[in-house]
Amino acid sequence: MRVTNYFYELPEETKESIYLYEYNLILSKEVEIIQLHRKRSIVYEMKNKGIILKKFLSEGKGDNDIYALLELNSSPYFPKIYAYKKREFLFVEKVNGKTLSQVLKEGITNNELKEIVLKMIEAKKDMMNVDRYDFDFKIEH
Repeated sequence: MRVTNYFYELPEETKESIYLYEYNLILSKEVEIIQLHRKRSIVYEMKNKGIILKKFLSEGKGDNDIYALLELNSSPYFPKIYAYKKREFLFVEKVNGKTLSQVLKEGITNNELKEIVLKMIEAKKDMMNVDRYDFDFKIEH
């Protein structure tokens, strides 16, 4: 398992949980499945820790997520990556907030929408600056 500089900023208890997962591949009771892509991955949330675990399955072992997050780790528009093991798993920061569709349903001013679009453009620029041309860059992400 490899860790990033962000890993060392985590509380000791959280670091220990991540290390235990790497050695035993055992998840504690404080983890729940939040998304399942049948052949590609299982996404877990470490409750009350603000961390997501993505476990790669047989058809999801291309490591694209790992490489992308490592390349974009200085961008404020992408989650921090804490630890990973190629072809197996990654631990990342849980991103809080609402999707654009949720915001639009609740109502939004033109100025707020303009601000969101400008931030999306900045995020795309960050991607292009590291030669990341992700064709899966969708508004709901």
